[in-house]
Amino acid sequence: MEQSQLGSGFRSVGGWLLVGLLALGAYAFTHRVGGAPPEWGSDLAAAQERASVEGRCVLIEFWLPGCTYCRIMESEVLPDDQVRQALADWIPIRLDMTQERELANRYRVTGAPTFVALSPQGAEIERITGYQPADSFAEFLDRARLAVPTSVPTSKSPTDPY
Repeated sequence: MEQSQLGSGFRSVGGWLLVGLLALGAYAFTHRVGGAPPEWGSDLAAAQERASVEGRCVLIEFWLPGCTYCRIMESEVLPDDQVRQALADWIPIRLDMTQERELANRYRVTGAPTFVALSPQGAEIERITGYQPADSFAEFLDRARLAVPTSVPTSKSPTDPY
C-alpha cells in the first residue's frame, strides 16, 4: 500500500472520529445526561402522594431538550445557595415536555422552562416561565410556599369519634 493511500485512510477514520465526537458533544449540550439530579424526581403521582402525607408543596419543572434557558437554570440558578435553601421545603420533579405531553397540556404549559408550584393537595399555587435570576426564583419559591397555609396532616386520636 502506498503512503498516500495509508494517509488518506487515516484521515478518513480521523475525520469520522471527529464527526462522532462533535455529535456526542452536541447531544450532551442539548440533552440532560443522566436525567434529573437525585434530589429531583420524575414521577408526579408519587410526588403528590408524598406531598399529601408530608404536608409539603410540589414544584414541577417542565423542560425541553435543547432549551438554552433550561440549561442555564439548571447550571446557574438551581445550584445557587439561596435557591437551594428555598427548595429545601419542596418536593421537586422534572418533566420532559416531549415525553410528558399530556401533563404539559393539563397544566397549560406553553414554554420552557415552566415551573408550576402545587399545594400538598395538588392545587396550582403559582407558576413562572422562562429564565429567572437566582434571587427572583428564590422569591418565587418562598412566595408560593407561603401562599399555602401550613397544616401538617395529623392522625386522628383514637378517642376522637369524629
